[in-house]
Amino acid sequence: MKVKQIIAKSIIATVLAAVLSSCLDDCEEPAYPAIVAGTYLDGKSTLTFQGDTLIVKGLLMDQPIYRLNKLYALPFRLDTDSTSYVIELKGQTDTLTLYYQTWLEFLGEKCGCASAGLVDSLRYSRHMIDSVKIEKTEMGKTYSSGLKNNEENIRIYY
Repeated sequence: MKVKQIIAKSIIATVLAAVLSSCLDDCEEPAYPAIVAGTYLDGKSTLTFQGDTLIVKGLLMDQPIYRLNKLYALPFRLDTDSTSYVIELKGQTDTLTLYYQTWLEFLGEKCGCASAGLVDSLRYSRHMIDSVKIEKTEMGKTYSSGLKNNEENIRIYY
């Protein structure tokens, strides 16, 4: 009787594992979390910069900042609760500091875990920047997902 129970439990476990694993999405890209920033002029118009007119750099970071039209994917530091960026425009330099909470989130069997988080607040200088507004507190799980879907965490107004 015990052998039948063991076989039955093994079959159930195998079927359950197969069903659950078939529901998982393929991991299409590495999970590099980012805060997506949009740039705007006079509170209305979308501001798209030509070439290297607008330069954005993360302080104390080696990760690149990706750009797609008006959107910038800003990587954030996982070893602290804030990241600062230097923004250069027309010879003027502003500093933007974002404060946030982060945690690890399980994406799936093939992708593993990725950092996720929420933007709490921000601080910025006003040499060229007029204002910065938090649009969406939840950070994107990948650089490209936020850029492709136009999911802005913050808007920078000039």
